Amino acid sequence: DFVREHKGREPPGTFNPLLIGEVFIRNSKPWETLAKSHVEDSWNAAKDFVNDLLDDIADRTVGDAILRRIIKPAMEERLQALYTKIDELMKPFKRAYPMTHNPLFVSKIQFLKKQRAEEEAANGQGSPFVGDLESMYDYACSELLDCMLAYYDVALHVFVDNVTSLAVENCLLGGLEDLLSPYRVAAMADDELQELAAEAKDVREFREREQERRRVLDSGLATCHRYVKRKRRHFPSSASSTNAKTSPGSSNGQTSGNVLSSRPKAQPHSNSIFFGPVPSTTSRNASWPGLFSNLGAPSNNDSAFGSSGATANKPQSSGSSIFTGAST
Repeated sequence: DFVREHKGREPPGTFNPLLIGEVFIRNSKPWETLAKSHVEDSWNAAKDFVNDLLDDIADRTVGDAILRRIIKPAMEERLQALYTKIDELMKPFKRAYPMTHNPLFVSKIQFLKKQRAEEEAANGQGSPFVGDLESMYDYACSELLDCMLAYYDVALHVFVDNVTSLAVENCLLGGLEDLLSPYRVAAMADDELQELAAEAKDVREFREREQERRRVLDSGLATCHRYVKRKRRHFPSSASSTNAKTSPGSSNGQTSGNVLSSRPKAQPHSNSIFFGPVPSTTSRNASWPGLFSNLGAPSNNDSAFGSSGATANKPQSSGSSIFTGAST
């Protein structure tokens, strides 16, 4: 039907050469959509690579600033350049006059004719031309299809190569490393560099808060050091004080510090000022030589303050104990 509708002055069994372009345009319509989808996928892959690279070599604040002010606008321009290049590459294949100088076109036509003849011979159909008008139209359609397929195959290889080299390689990947080259950074103004490399407001505020906290902690530490030094100066340790000062002991010449250190540990007791059972005279004199040599032991029924309620610091006679009680 298509050959009949577009029949011109060509003889029967032949076809109008312009129909090759018409049939080719109908079959090559998906090329533009597929090519733009391919270059968009390539653009996304390149953009993700650049984003990952910035995340690896720069911190979040600087990376976001570079991505927002340099990378993103440049990548958007490259995407538009890709779409423009695809439209340009599709123009030769949208014309009704197909043109090619590729020698593979003729070779492809011969190969298709030979292949079709072998298939017809294998199926026992023979030549489709039997002399009637209908068979001449069928033969013309077969010739038209062979020419269109041969041109389609040649044009498809050319278009794919052009998309790869002229679109992706040239418009997308070409000069990608120069988006943020050292020469471009050196040519930037000071204001632009400040916007790219300056710290964010929240980062500056966080640092100021941390510095203030450190200042307060350092001030408190210095105050603690001053207090410790003053305490050591006014209140020397008991060990150094005891070793520096000695007191005359009893008849055996012991120091007061040694006498005090030799006292038994106090234990709680209700009838003793030492909060423990009062040792016997023999053990006491053996443990504290000279300290209680002239003093007697209190009775078991008397308290440290005496049975009559008198105070413990009341003067005693020479033959009585420091505890108000029985004499030795």
